[in-house]
Amino acid sequence: MDLLPRRLTVGRLMAVVAILAVVLGAELFRRANSDVEQAAITLNLRNLTAASAAARRDAAENLSRAETTEHGPILAALARVILSDPDAATRFEAVRSLRESLLHAFWLRIDPSPGSGSTVAAASAPAPIGGPDSEAEAIRVLILALGDGEARVRGVALEALIQVQDQATPAAGVDRGAGAPLTRLLGDPDPGIRAASTWAVARLTQPPAEARDRLLDLIRRDPDMTVRIAAVRALVQGWPGPDLYLPCLVQAGRASPKERAAIIGLLVGVDVPPPSESVPTLVRLLAEAGDESFGWPIPDLIASLPKVLARLGPAARPYLGVFRDQAARIESQVGQEANWFAIVAAMARIDPTAPEAQAMLELLDARRPPWGSTGPNSPLEPSPTLRLYDAAAAPLVPRWRALLRSPTDVVREDAAAWLGWIGSPALPALDDLEALQRDRPSPQVERSVLQLRSLQPH
Repeated sequence: MDLLPRRLTVGRLMAVVAILAVVLGAELFRRANSDVEQAAITLNLRNLTAASAAARRDAAENLSRAETTEHGPILAALARVILSDPDAATRFEAVRSLRESLLHAFWLRIDPSPGSGSTVAAASAPAPIGGPDSEAEAIRVLILALGDGEARVRGVALEALIQVQDQATPAAGVDRGAGAPLTRLLGDPDPGIRAASTWAVARLTQPPAEARDRLLDLIRRDPDMTVRIAAVRALVQGWPGPDLYLPCLVQAGRASPKERAAIIGLLVGVDVPPPSESVPTLVRLLAEAGDESFGWPIPDLIASLPKVLARLGPAARPYLGVFRDQAARIESQVGQEANWFAIVAAMARIDPTAPEAQAMLELLDARRPPWGSTGPNSPLEPSPTLRLYDAAAAPLVPRWRALLRSPTDVVREDAAAWLGWIGSPALPALDDLEALQRDRPSPQVERSVLQLRSLQPH
């Protein structure tokens, strides 16, 4: 009788032994791999001082793939190579490896034990990497590499600095040390470096005072279009303000169509009204955008310029005729529906009661999608534009309210949708919508009823 329990006990013991064997084997495997990895790191660190440039390059490249939690020795060794190795290709690989080591170390600092749930705690008090000075020294070396005699080394150092900019600890001194070198790179002979440095300098917490002037100079004089557009983007990000409009618009006025569209598109990000002296240029550019000979950027300019001018509010009322003419030009063009809506929305923001805006409201009503195509996810849904009209959309209500009595289901559905989109001016139709929902319930009518109920005064 005792045989069965004994067998069960032995079986359990064997299972425990098997589990322990698996765990022990995994640990031994990990340690063996760790020893191999450490030996490889040691060998590559030694080869960084080899007589052969090819051996040094290979060692620097191999260190970019090193998996370790001790980055201090690697960072220090790569820093020496970047600052003193005579071979440009070796310095290039060393900068790349330094970047990878920093990024890996940042990742370990944020989440030292994946799956442990300690990410937030670790990120809330970041510690320096590899010792008290290793991170600051690595950042310092990257900054010094911005002045390397080889463009590709400067370029990869700039790329690395941009990548680590947001993750380095304040003590690492990115803002403190990189401002002047990045500003100097705005005049680099390589256009790719000039363009990338505009982005980097704009992201500094406290960019040098002269950086803004250098960026303005790039907009006016740089021979490379990519650099000029990048400079506009940097100014919009780092120094947004009304004083940006004029220099950017001057360049847009003499630029190619592609650059002009890019500049105006970026000015949408300057969330302040344009100065009065820039308005005539904006209006002229909007008028030119309707000329078929203007070419490719018509859609981009037509979408962007009304948004910029609408920031003037009622002060832009004298230019509503230009908006109306542009809308008329593109009304029947394939693929211009979104731009047409953008113009109407801008007019509604400026003055929804103006005759030009009311005329567009009537066209908006007439341009409705085919019956049955006004679902909540329809790309042609006019609801955002209608809401901008607010009380000025009241003239549309009687027509759509009458259509609630149509014998056709899709007509009633669309009428309900439009009344919901119109918003508070359609509150008088709420009783009709509620009656329709009781008699012939549908999801669309229910949505409109809920929309209008939410707008009722409490």
